[in-house]
Amino acid sequence: PCMNCTCVSSLVRCASLQCPPLACSHPVQESDQCCPSCPGCELEGAILDSGQTFTSPDGCRTCSCTEGQVVCEEKHCEITCRNPVPPPYGNCCPLCVDCSINGRIYLNGERVPNGDPCTDCSCRAGDVHCVPVACQAVTCQDPNQEPKECCPRCVECEYESQTFSDGQTFIPRSKPCLSCRCEAGKISCDRMAQNCPPVRCSHPANLVGQCCPSCDMCEYESALIGNGQT
Repeated sequence: PCMNCTCVSSLVRCASLQCPPLACSHPVQESDQCCPSCPGCELEGAILDSGQTFTSPDGCRTCSCTEGQVVCEEKHCEITCRNPVPPPYGNCCPLCVDCSINGRIYLNGERVPNGDPCTDCSCRAGDVHCVPVACQAVTCQDPNQEPKECCPRCVECEYESQTFSDGQTFIPRSKPCLSCRCEAGKISCDRMAQNCPPVRCSHPANLVGQCCPSCDMCEYESALIGNGQT
């Protein structure tokens, strides 16, 4: 079987067959074949039959014995998100539980910075969802717009014809028992805890600009009467 003969002009001419090189370490010589073949594969000391398939030890590849060689293919993963996280140990496919962006892991629901102050992004099951930032209406005439902020905001408040800066606290002249604060163009006031000393007169007066009643004047039938006045 190792000679290839042909008849040329009543003459028989023969030439030896050239066997192709084999890649397996245990080629088999069949009795009716000239060239040895690789019917099986050797893997970690074990002999596999030709055509035999098996799963790799990490569980992430499907392998088969083909013509004396072990050929493996990665398992196909159904990925339903755009930013899956790498698979943990023992798993083959990326997971759509958190988000992996530029090598950093963002937990599900965590905000994801994007460099645009007018867009709010967050991680949702392996995808980054972005929505435009909703700005509240401003109540001042000249709102301030910072370069790295999306929404304009008020930096001053007006109250009783007075102007207060953002964050400033004050006591109104007409309501001395209140403590007020200017914040984002709006005034919010809270009643102060009154630690007024006890009065020793029968008709104390509530004087303008003072929270506690005073005996410096008398208040009678909604009228203020000075000391000594009749």
